[in-house]
Amino acid sequence: MGILGRNYLHTLVSNFVLKFAIGLVIGVVSARGLGPAGRGEYALLALIITTVTTLLNFGVPGTNTYFTAQKKFGKELLYKASIILAVVISVASFVILYLLYHFNLFYILFPAEKLSFPIIASLGIIPIVLFNLFGQSIIVGENKIALNNYIALSGQGALAVALALMYVTSTLSVTSAIVAFSLSHLLAFAMVVKTSFPRLSDVLRAHIRWSDYRTMLTYSITLHVGNLTQFFNYRLDAFIVNYFLGTAAVGLYLIASSLGETLWLVSGSMANVLLPTIAGQHEKSKEIAVKAAIGIFGLSLVGGALALLVGPTLIPLLFGKEFTGSIAPFLILVPGVVVFTITNVLSAYLAGVGKVRYTASISFISFLFTVFLDIFLIPRYGIQGAATASFISYALSTVLTIIAFVKVSGMSGSDFIKVAGSLSHDFQNITNRLREKFKI
Repeated sequence: MGILGRNYLHTLVSNFVLKFAIGLVIGVVSARGLGPAGRGEYALLALIITTVTTLLNFGVPGTNTYFTAQKKFGKELLYKASIILAVVISVASFVILYLLYHFNLFYILFPAEKLSFPIIASLGIIPIVLFNLFGQSIIVGENKIALNNYIALSGQGALAVALALMYVTSTLSVTSAIVAFSLSHLLAFAMVVKTSFPRLSDVLRAHIRWSDYRTMLTYSITLHVGNLTQFFNYRLDAFIVNYFLGTAAVGLYLIASSLGETLWLVSGSMANVLLPTIAGQHEKSKEIAVKAAIGIFGLSLVGGALALLVGPTLIPLLFGKEFTGSIAPFLILVPGVVVFTITNVLSAYLAGVGKVRYTASISFISFLFTVFLDIFLIPRYGIQGAATASFISYALSTVLTIIAFVKVSGMSGSDFIKVAGSLSHDFQNITNRLREKFKI
């Protein structure tokens, strides 16, 4: 099956457990325990932490993976640079959050009158979240995919257990939920340090030249523009929904979007293992990317069809009748999510061959469309308008990504047909190996 296949299967199973099973427990417990408004508040607080660490990480996670896979820099040097950046970025993030609060602008992110000391203290987890992002990206670059999966599973699994216990004991609140969220990141931090962090003395002695910094920053900043705009394509609508419609609407919409995005389990898992493989200059990278994109899209189509069939029944059954309003946006989002699986895979190829300017440009164009459509549609059509904006953005991004892939890879139509035709042979080989292994 090869290391790529093994890593993919391990990541797929891990992500299924992480984002479907564990994610479903977190979603159901928080929805039933907090209601739409409380679920919206908790989601917004977690999203603030995620947004700050995404906004200010400057593409370091992807850069760490890329240069670790290329073996251009040692991990002692990368960890040293990452720690310095984590400290600087954390200070900047706290200053920004304070200024938003001081000038009465925090309501854009979260209802300021509902801030409590535990909630404010939970924002102190930002340095830990940054370190985890940087450290786990180095682990991925070393192709230790299984270890990275175990770290993610442990943190989110602990959060699911904590929320479930608080729900059963009637102690679940927005404050206790966000504190549990912060503690789950502390657990992941401990695992990163224990399993991957080099000797501290080696990290302190690591020396990086300005020319090395320049090389890293050139790749990092370009990658960051793409990652940032892509992230806001996913999450900006939550803040716009909060601004126009309030936290209850956020709670409804994020249930729809989080459920829809479970269909990215297959493509996201492939993208995670594809990047270090291609960055390591695999000789058949473009053929691998095409096969992956076709196969993943086919699986996602099946998953999308099932989601459209069972979603309207499962949403109120799992989350309660209060979340019936999540059904319509869910049905609108699913087709766009399925189409976007192609972007997930091909973007990993573009990043792996160093052409991050294409992903950055595509993400920025899609981001502009998302913002414009959100502002136009949400006041008129509510959370269904937000879902429609995302659907259009996902479709546009996929078309542009395919065009970029063809340009960068130089793959012709006949090459594509040849590679696609070989998929049946590959599938047969995998089937035969599985039969031999399990003696079927």
